[in-house]
Amino acid sequence: MCALRAAGIEVIPVYGRHLPDHDETTPSQDALTHARRTVEDFWLVHVTAVLRPGLLSTHLARLLARYPRLRALLPKSR
Repeated sequence: MCALRAAGIEVIPVYGRHLPDHDETTPSQDALTHARRTVEDFWLVHVTAVLRPGLLSTHLARLLARYPRLRALLPKSR
């Protein structure tokens, strides 16, 4: 439950369970979409820290999120 809260998941698809302060009127987000968006956001922040924000860093972040094998080409941090 704590990991779900930390990940920002607000709806748990288990009967009888709910998170406090959840607005039932807003539509819930499916887990696959949330995971994909989280990975893309991570790579965008990471690439923007190395490069300047812009079109190149946005495209590079999307490629790194979509194709994990490209991550092997990145320099390893120590």
